[in-house]
Amino acid sequence: MDRRGDLFKEGDLVIAVDKKGRERLFRLSHGRRFSLYGRQYLHEIVLGQREGCFIELEPNRWAYFFRPSMEQYVRHVKRNVQPIYGKDLGVLLFFADVRSGDRVLEVGLGAGALSMAILNAVGPQGELVTYERRSDFAKEGRKRVEAMLGPCPNFSVVVADASFGIEERGFDAAFIDVPEPWTVFTSVRDAVKPGAFILTFIPTTLQVKRYWDELMKAGGVFDVKIFETMLRPWEAGTRSLRPAHRMVAHTGFIVSSRKTSE
Repeated sequence: MDRRGDLFKEGDLVIAVDKKGRERLFRLSHGRRFSLYGRQYLHEIVLGQREGCFIELEPNRWAYFFRPSMEQYVRHVKRNVQPIYGKDLGVLLFFADVRSGDRVLEVGLGAGALSMAILNAVGPQGELVTYERRSDFAKEGRKRVEAMLGPCPNFSVVVADASFGIEERGFDAAFIDVPEPWTVFTSVRDAVKPGAFILTFIPTTLQVKRYWDELMKAGGVFDVKIFETMLRPWEAGTRSLRPAHRMVAHTGFIVSSRKTSE
């Protein structure tokens, strides 16, 4: 994959950011057009330019052009399920203590946002094994991941229901993102090493309570924590600095637990 600062070429993902901060994501292709300011512009004006370039589209209409960050890609790419957004992805990886070279288990591929974050964190020497029971989600999710990261030989997607068991063993960390996480918990717990963290992303309080009940019943984990993260933007001007009228508040709860050797 291209690195930051390279020249834009055919097939690159690009995000345009206009003077009001509005964003447009598109893939460069000769003869095609992208939309900005309610108008259409040929991709040729971007092809061959260096990342971070400033282009005046028309008088008083301009934009900067970058390769999208993972956070931008997740927000803009078309998807069939709700993704885990940036404010939670970084927290999940940090609290799971994921490091370069780790072997990680994921249950629930979904939109692929968490998979991308894990693969970035473990690097080419690490490995990600993802269990996804729906074949259509598995196919589309992997496609989104590789559209952003390129070919991922260290990314295995197993189309199976993890509640019936996980064959692989010895994972350094695990993540769960499914509607009924209590049904897969024991399978995940048995697949990770003692001392490994299991991080679960859960949307509602009722789901959290049922999952917590399962953890207490099943045992084999300790240091259980339940929390959520909130992101409050601020708006800066030449004569002011104030909080934005809208903030990214609740998206889901994070439940962290750690496997014991007993």
